[in-house]
Amino acid sequence: MKEEEEDSKVRVQVLQLIKTSTEPLLHRLDELLRDHYTGNHKQSDLNLTYLIEHASATRILLQCLDKYINIALDSQRKFVLIPFTDFTIITHTSKVVEQGYRIKIGQSPLWTH
Repeated sequence: MKEEEEDSKVRVQVLQLIKTSTEPLLHRLDELLRDHYTGNHKQSDLNLTYLIEHASATRILLQCLDKYINIALDSQRKFVLIPFTDFTIITHTSKVVEQGYRIKIGQSPLWTH
């Protein structure tokens, strides 16, 4: 039987909390990518692929969060309805981002203090 694809009602504060905790990871990923491409600290091909994957997932997550946070703020609501497809994207990219806080790429941890 096919799973029903319903919108998800999400508290805006939850989206804002996820966004706030995700932004430092993107900053760290951008620093590592910049170091690689400027030659300051080259990564192996495999590590570069990990960096790009995590940076992509983090950017997708932040863009989705921004979209729904802005919708809620514009309408002055505490909750926002997120379509099934976008909610699925948010949950999947959130998992990739969460893993980023627990791994090292090369000798560089992605977590921040």
